[in-house]
Amino acid sequence: MKKILTMITLSILFLVGCGDSTQSGDTKVDKSSSAPKSVEDTAKNVVEDGKKAMDIIMDTTKKELSKVYENNKEDIDSAIEKTKEQGAKIMQTAQESMKELQQATENFAKEAGKSLEKTVNESTKALASLSSSAAESNASSSLNNMLKDSTEKKYNPDNFNKMSVAKYYDLRCSSCHGNYGERKALNKSAIIGTWEAKDISHALHGYKAQTYGGTMKKTMFAYTKALNDEEIEQLAEYISTF
Repeated sequence: MKKILTMITLSILFLVGCGDSTQSGDTKVDKSSSAPKSVEDTAKNVVEDGKKAMDIIMDTTKKELSKVYENNKEDIDSAIEKTKEQGAKIMQTAQESMKELQQATENFAKEAGKSLEKTVNESTKALASLSSSAAESNASSSLNNMLKDSTEKKYNPDNFNKMSVAKYYDLRCSSCHGNYGERKALNKSAIIGTWEAKDISHALHGYKAQTYGGTMKKTMFAYTKALNDEEIEQLAEYISTF
C-alpha cells in the first residue's frame, strides 16, 4: 500500500511539474499568432501524460493488490473457509432448533389429545354411573311397590292357574327383568332371557328354599315362596323361550 501511495504522489507531482513548465514556456513565447497553438499542444501533452500516469498507477495498483493477495492467500482462504464453516454450523443449529420445535409441538399435541381423551372417558363413566344409578333407583322403587303389593294381597297360587303364564310374568317379573328377560334386575342379577329352562327352574327352587341367590336371595324369596313346583316349571319353560 505504501508503494501505491508513493506512485500516486509521484504522478501528481509529475502533473504539477508539467503545468509549471507550460507556464514558463508561455512567458518565453511572444504574444503572437503561434501562442494559442502552443498552449493547445501543451494541454494535449498534459492530458496524454496524465492518462499514461493513471495507467501506470492502475497497473501498479493491480500488481500490488495481486502481491498482497498472494502474500496473504493462505490467511484469506482460511478466513473464507472459516466463514463457510461458521455458516454451516449456523444452518445446522437452525435445523436442529426446527426439529426440536417440531418435536415439542408434536409432544404438546399428544399430551393435549391424551388429556382430552381422559376427560371424555371420565365424562362417559360419570354419565354411565349416573344412568346406572337412575335405573337402579327406578328398579328399586318398582320392586318395593311390587313387594308392598305382594305383602298386602298375599299372592294366592290359585291365581296363577287362572291366568296365563305370560300374564303372570308380565305382572310379576317384567318390571325388573324386562319384557324378554333382557335386563339385570336391580343391576345385579343375571340376564335370565338367555338361560335354559332347567337353569331357571333350579334358580327359582333355590330362591324358594333360600339356598340360592346371594344378595338377591331375600328379594326373590318374596316372589317364589308362594309358587308350587308345577308353577315354577311352567314359568321356567316360558322364560326359556325368550
